[in-house]
Amino acid sequence: MVKFQPAQKMVPRTIENTREADETVIRPNDEEFLAGNDADEFSTVLKHQTVPKVLITTCRYNSSRGPGFIKELLSAIPNAHYYKRGTYELKKIVEYANNKEFTSVIVVHTNRREPDALLIIGLPDGPTAHFRLSNLVLRKDIKNHGNPTSHKPELVLNNFTTRLGNRIGRMIQSLFPQDPNFRGRRVVTFHNQRDFIFFRHHRYIFEVKEKKEDPKDKKSKALKEKTPKKVIARLQECGPRFTLKLVSLQHGTFDTKGGEFEWVHKDSRVAKCLKSIDFAIRCYHSFPQDKFAEGALSAAPDVGPFGNFSCLFMLRSSEAQILNANIWLGPVKSQALGRYRRGCRLGAGLDLMFEASPMV
Repeated sequence: MVKFQPAQKMVPRTIENTREADETVIRPNDEEFLAGNDADEFSTVLKHQTVPKVLITTCRYNSSRGPGFIKELLSAIPNAHYYKRGTYELKKIVEYANNKEFTSVIVVHTNRREPDALLIIGLPDGPTAHFRLSNLVLRKDIKNHGNPTSHKPELVLNNFTTRLGNRIGRMIQSLFPQDPNFRGRRVVTFHNQRDFIFFRHHRYIFEVKEKKEDPKDKKSKALKEKTPKKVIARLQECGPRFTLKLVSLQHGTFDTKGGEFEWVHKDSRVAKCLKSIDFAIRCYHSFPQDKFAEGALSAAPDVGPFGNFSCLFMLRSSEAQILNANIWLGPVKSQALGRYRRGCRLGAGLDLMFEASPMV
């Protein structure tokens, strides 16, 4: 008689189990790395030598939703103080915070009436971390939310296992006191997953769970006296709720000109604009050519039904940084157009201007 063996269960392919092993994951016996942690910029706060003191401010043009977010940040981070930005430059604010013995500065940036970025500056020697902020949900929009107390919260950091993650985790840890008050039953969580940091703020409570039993059943009453009661934990979210994505990590305090970056995300604002250059050029050539005849700076003789165009792209930011890139577009229909100059707004303080001229 033939016996059939059951088929093996197939393991589904997911992003987590197909991810390649990261070489920068910290090993528990790495003595060199542990010695470096003892001498970094956050060691004074994490060793209880100084009390964390945080200054929170905004960008120069604040939105209507920004103050609500800052108010909830003040309730989540103990010993945090809000100062209006006004017209002061960020370097002067950092200098003022150093003189007042602040340990960190948090700048909330807003765009189109929505907070979209966080800048965390460690004092007095840095570093400076720039995060993109998304999926913001305030306390009033959370169903069955709770109100936090003034107790010092417990801090939970998950999956900060790489060298960069450990550095970011220590920066976040330096914002909070290292002696939580467990009586307040508050917990602040930073969960890192797929390079996104999820922020949650909860209160928890322990309750005794009892099963509903039939009053006529005598056996259940006897078992109830012998079996121990089951204790369960319940969570109540206090808000806010948001997601962070690291954009760059810079040595020292905020410096746009001479700052040295430890790490920069590959898909930064400049890279995104470079990706959209091709889209802008396609849109440029998709419109009727007579619409651009008025904007021609100079005329050129017809080079035939097809011509090779050499384009010079200038990507200009608010810091007056210019990026030049020569790109060959291949055969493009010219129709005796000649030389044109067009500009388009890409947002985030960046302007894209391209110039196309025929190559005979």
